Amino acid sequence: MEEKILKEVRCFSTVGKTTLKESASLLKKCDVVVCNDSGPMHLAAAVNEKIISIFGPTHPSEKAPLHKESIYLWKQVGCNPCYDLYGRHPNPCPYKKKCMREIKVEEVLDFIFKMTN
Repeated sequence: MEEKILKEVRCFSTVGKTTLKESASLLKKCDVVVCNDSGPMHLAAAVNEKIISIFGPTHPSEKAPLHKESIYLWKQVGCNPCYDLYGRHPNPCPYKKKCMREIKVEEVLDFIFKMTN
């Protein structure tokens, strides 16, 4: 998904390239932040109000940023919240991570364009 979004909009990825402090500084300057349910999502929410958060195995009502300008993408597929949220179950997801595959790049791009125009 990252590669396709990077081709469609003026943005860049800093995955694995910044410290925590540098990340917060960059996230503050972003027009829109796109991230999954993670520590960086919460860091972004602390310094920016325009967040597009992507949820799969976790429920957004418990963890999504609360800013009025932020949105989350989540597809209820019947198995989430996930029985194996942290990957400790001996068997892999029997649904092949359907909760994440149901969120399409075009959907994310639509929200990026709406939030920046």
